[in-house]
Amino acid sequence: MKRKRGGFALLILLAAVVIILIIMVVQERGTATSVAPTSAPPPSARPDGQGTTVMGGAMVSAKDEVCKSNLNQLRQIISVARTSSDEPPRDLGEMRAPASIMSCPVGHEPYVYDPQTGRVYCPHPGHGGY
Repeated sequence: MKRKRGGFALLILLAAVVIILIIMVVQERGTATSVAPTSAPPPSARPDGQGTTVMGGAMVSAKDEVCKSNLNQLRQIISVARTSSDEPPRDLGEMRAPASIMSCPVGHEPYVYDPQTGRVYCPHPGHGGY
């Protein structure tokens, strides 16, 4: 006697749909604690308000690291320029740095340079300590 296993295939399909829905909820909200919509999205811990989801937070965090790297490269270029002359360059354009490292990758603001001190920093909210 053969038994039909049609119900088993339906159960497998239902389980796959549930797993896919759980993954979508986790990716969209960051946690799967509730499927019902809330009144407001969870607040971001960042001063600029970016990266409210898990994936968005990871992307913005990676761009933060690129910003730190850009600033370190510019500071090294300024340091090398100071070894050849005692004064720092008058502006960032004088250093002939690549255009890709001249602005913040998160907010796309150009970096601010103070020729008196030779200090370069990012004006994007939350990047003051970079």
